Amino acid sequence: LSGMEATASSTGSPAWDAFDSNADTRWCATNETVPQWLMIDLKNVYDLDAVKIIFEQESDWNYKVEVSLDGNEWSVYSDPAAQKIIDVTINQQAKARYVRLTVESTTGGAWASVWEMELYGKLAEPEVSEELQKINLSGMEATASSTGSPAWDAFDGNAGTRWCATDAAVPQWLMIDLKAVYDLDAVYMFFEQKSNWD
Repeated sequence: LSGMEATASSTGSPAWDAFDSNADTRWCATNETVPQWLMIDLKNVYDLDAVKIIFEQESDWNYKVEVSLDGNEWSVYSDPAAQKIIDVTINQQAKARYVRLTVESTTGGAWASVWEMELYGKLAEPEVSEELQKINLSGMEATASSTGSPAWDAFDGNAGTRWCATDAAVPQWLMIDLKAVYDLDAVYMFFEQKSNWD
């Protein structure tokens, strides 16, 4: 989850501490008031397979997990009855960019507090309308600002080849001459690795 953004309704300890893979740090609300929520922005849409929550202590946790593609409209991912637990794994599939845990009530004076919230899944493939026609790029000309590997390798339809710049310097550019004017409807880019691409 490196590079992603965590927020919470209140922060007695940082929201990110629930996502840092460090079992010795945790997110905690500022007081016992409920509801409290904890949210992460994954920066991209993921095919979510499971969510694991490790609460700070055992309590009758009444919670729900929601997912969203835009941070505005939310769908319930899990909303079980209150149960006495300290950790739980929810195995369910959903598409999500935002994942939000809301602690609605506890018992025994427990504050909303989470050691770790782990997400399992993979980056979702972009949805392309069946009505769109892929442009045949054969015979067209690709160029780039630098070529650690050929510019054309980004357009050759071969997932085993790629264009790469010669070094880490930025900005870098990649261009293709389509040899004619097209009505462009969509562009799909598949970067070599996950990063905060600007």
